[in-house]
Order: sequence, then structure tokens, then C-alpha cells
Amino acid sequence: MYRGDVNELVSFRNGPLGPAFARGASFRFRIPWGFAAGVIAILVAAEAVAIAVLFVIPSPYLHVGMDWEFYRDLGARWLANGSYYQPHQLTGPYVFATMVDNMYPPHALLLFVPFTFLPAVLWWAIPVSILGYVLAWIRPARWAWVVMLLLLAWPRSIADVLTGNTDLWVVAIIAAAIRWGWPAVFVTIKPTFAPIVALGLARPWQTAIAIIPLLVVALAALPLWFDYAKIISNVTIDPGYSLVSTPLLLIPVVARMSTIRRGPDDSAGARI
Repeated sequence: MYRGDVNELVSFRNGPLGPAFARGASFRFRIPWGFAAGVIAILVAAEAVAIAVLFVIPSPYLHVGMDWEFYRDLGARWLANGSYYQPHQLTGPYVFATMVDNMYPPHALLLFVPFTFLPAVLWWAIPVSILGYVLAWIRPARWAWVVMLLLLAWPRSIADVLTGNTDLWVVAIIAAAIRWGWPAVFVTIKPTFAPIVALGLARPWQTAIAIIPLLVVALAALPLWFDYAKIISNVTIDPGYSLVSTPLLLIPVVARMSTIRRGPDDSAGARI
């Protein structure tokens, strides 16, 4: 039985297509993954431009960087008066409203507060750089680039990038966790994705050490954790609210899965 590499999807033996193939010869069709990735990259760029137009058009509800502004304002408000959650979130039942209600746990302030001072561009530059570095370390198989571009083509993925959603940081944390393990603990800034902390089990000692500063912060912000418990118990929210971001978060996972048999440092496998 013929056993070719993963790109050879079609094998014709014994001249099944007629006299064009000699008896016992094989016809092999290789998928041009590089070409496919290039075409999809162009389509993703075109889609991104189309979606970006919606954010560029003046609107009080939709503009580039709107999520980053929301997080920055959370940090600034906490610094100004110690207020982190909206009063109505603490006083009784409420229905979650985007860009109004804060559903982040207290230790997310470790991310939000610095950006009340840091240049806005770093909000995008840091996570993108981390992801880029890890992808360079992994060197994904060519087919994985096609899949990753398709995941990026998901409209919510592009919107997350344009608005500066914290999903950008979560995907960077996942990538860093694949590389070093211990950064996985920081994914808890979005509790929906808390199971990703399991990536830290690959390096348990480093992960345990990384948990220590989070525990210190948690103790220092203990009153806010009581508030957090209240706002979670009071809220009505679509349980699948954050799950629409899953395609973006899968990008580093797909990259690593494409090299799982050869390992990220096996240059020979990168040709697959």
C-alpha cells in the first residue's frame, strides 16, 4: 500500500485515468499550501479592510480601539476613586450590557491600570509580538498557516483586533503558555477560559511560582473580590457570550498541533 507524505492526497495506480498513465505508475496531487495560504491571506486582508470601514465611519457605538478605551477607563476610574464595578451591578439583578458593565475579576487591573499611562499602541504591539515570537519558535507546518488564516478570517477575530479586545491578550497568553507553561495562570483575567490554565501543568513548579503574585494581589484587593462575587451572582448574561472568540484563541493551538509529532525545533519536519 502506498504511503506518501500528508500533502499527497490522491494516488492513481494501474493507469485508472487511461493511457496517459502507464501501468503501475502513480499520479500524485500535492496541495500547494503556500499558494493557498497566500490567497487566503489576501482574502482575510480584504475582509479586514471591509470590516475596518465600519469602525472608521463616525459612530458613538463602533470605532477602532473602543474596547481598549473601556479597559483604560476602568483602570483610571479605579485609580481615581477605587470604583471598579458599576453601582447597579452591586445593588441587584441586572442584564449585562456591553461597554457598560464590567465582568472582569479584580486582578485584571494588573493589565488595565498600566495602560492608563502607557501608549495605546503597546496594547496591540505586545500581544502581537508575543504571538509572533511563539509562532516563529514553533514554525508551524504549511497546512497550519491555512487553518490559522481561516480562524483569523472569523469576523469576531478581526473585530477583536480592531477594537482592542482582551482576547488579543488571551491569545498571547495561550501562545506564551505553550512556550513556557507558567503564563497560563494569567488567562484567569477572563474566567470563561480558565481551563486553559491546564497548559501550565507542563511546568508545574514555574506555574506554582507564577500563582504567588496573583494570590498576593488577590489578598490586597480582597474587598473587590467580594464585589466581584456580587456582580456575578446578580448578572443575567448569555453563557456563550465569550465563546464566539474561540477561533482567534485557537491560532497558537493549531500551530503547536501541527508540529506535535516532530517538535517545534525539528527543522526537517517544518517542510511537511
